[in-house]
Amino acid sequence: MNNRAIRRIQIFAVFIFPVSFRGLAQDFAIQSVTQTGQVISVSVGSDTNSYYILNGAVAATGAFKAVAIDLGGPVSTLLSDAFPLPDPHFFYHVVRNAVMTPLDTDGDGIDDVFELGLSGYLDALDPSDAQEDPDVDTVNNLREFQRGTDLTDPLSVNTSLYANADIGDDAFDGLSPVSSNGHGPKQTIQSAIDESVSGDDIHVAGDGSSYNESVWDLGGKNLILFPDGNVVVE
Repeated sequence: MNNRAIRRIQIFAVFIFPVSFRGLAQDFAIQSVTQTGQVISVSVGSDTNSYYILNGAVAATGAFKAVAIDLGGPVSTLLSDAFPLPDPHFFYHVVRNAVMTPLDTDGDGIDDVFELGLSGYLDALDPSDAQEDPDVDTVNNLREFQRGTDLTDPLSVNTSLYANADIGDDAFDGLSPVSSNGHGPKQTIQSAIDESVSGDDIHVAGDGSSYNESVWDLGGKNLILFPDGNVVVE
């Protein structure tokens, strides 16, 4: 099964080379390609289970760069490149990707579908927005995305973190009590504190877990520590 499909376009001619990827069983078609001044617009047949990326390059064998991206509409989606064309033989290809398995096109740590869903705050082609803080709650967009809080709401800041001396790892993000898909508990309480934001609560696993740490640096944060079972701190 495939999760992406690609169509290639050369201005003044249209080439269709289907490439199958996991998760997308049906084909899609380029409906039209138009040029108005220096703006290239590509209309593709689309569906709401997919999103679409327009990549451009000066030559067919050159490096392609994402120039437009959008969620799929029920019938069609329009992708436009408003940048000046440096060469009359400018090449494009359109990539369709499944909404359920999003890419991170700009490489900022926030996936495409999440950014497209908050297009008033985020740009899926601009990595700098990951470090912005539109709700001015001192937690940047990337951390809010990772923590599962609302980056548009200054009151949505806090979450729960987890420490477990037995199964934890300080390389984990501390956002899950068990290890799964790169998430998992911290091994030390101090690492969970370091990862936290003032107002968070930290769940410390007990029932056999022993923590060889008796002094913590809270960094001026107000935190609540919850022992889950019999916690031993030495």
